[in-house]
Amino acid sequence: MNTIALTQRQINLGLLIFLSVSSLAQALIFVIKGGQNQIIAFGIGGIILLVLCIAYWRGWEPARYLAVITVVGFVASFLQEPFLSQSMAPEIFLPPVVALILAEPIWVVATGVLLLTVVGLRTGGETTYLEIDNLITYMMVVVGMVLSRLSVDTARRLSEANERANQARVAADQRAEALAQRNEELHALLVENAAQRNAIRDLTVPLLPIADQVLVLPLVGTLDNERLGFIEERALKTIHERHVSTLIIDLTGITVVDTDVARRLIVLVNAVNLLGTQVLLAGIRSEVAQTLVELRIDFGRLTIVRDIHAALAYASNGVTLSSL
Repeated sequence: MNTIALTQRQINLGLLIFLSVSSLAQALIFVIKGGQNQIIAFGIGGIILLVLCIAYWRGWEPARYLAVITVVGFVASFLQEPFLSQSMAPEIFLPPVVALILAEPIWVVATGVLLLTVVGLRTGGETTYLEIDNLITYMMVVVGMVLSRLSVDTARRLSEANERANQARVAADQRAEALAQRNEELHALLVENAAQRNAIRDLTVPLLPIADQVLVLPLVGTLDNERLGFIEERALKTIHERHVSTLIIDLTGITVVDTDVARRLIVLVNAVNLLGTQVLLAGIRSEVAQTLVELRIDFGRLTIVRDIHAALAYASNGVTLSSL
């Protein structure tokens, strides 16, 4: 079932419109029926409430409090006998009801007390409203209004808190969804970067087949432990898959070699030999050779040739090192 959702401001504005229109309508009725005092009272009250309604509609918040005061003054001032000293008038409950809607709970109590005070002053204290049973009844009604307003305010605050919590949850879900999407995009980017790095590493460590079961591994640039580890892994995997009989390691592009690099090269050569593959070292530059001598690296058990052409001739024809 659909429900009409009204804001407190809309409710306040509706009540002000109702009070002003009903007062002016009552004044019009008394114009028809006669009654000069009632015409003046309801006319003035209706005009004041209409002005306050317009002011509140234009955003002037104090207008609702002035409307409560206007209703209190109107009811307390224009009550006539026998509803002053002899019997209770239904209108006596109008100011607390208006305060209940337009103002805070304290205004409900204040309007009730103010209304009884004005009536008491008008009658010199001789009024039925101040009799103990009527006074208790009236105050019970006023206190009931206050409690009902407090319960409504509490329910509204809880509803607003739940709404804020729901909005916060929706916002959190949206942030979580956005974060998950960003994580997916970041993961995809990391995967792409890893693939690019692997492609770059593959390009920097080319294994070139130049004859049946013969591969050339040209090394260029600076060698470090990480790069040598990748070179060793890729070389051993390719040799095993292709059943390579000879691996030519071309060092022409290497200008700097230290102890760690030289030892890792020896480890690579030994690992390749364990696979049953012959290793030829080619293209050792003069400065690299001088460094290796100074580092006292023993290459005595390795097959070393002058350059790549000699290595190719050795691998193809099996010529001796002395003839190279």
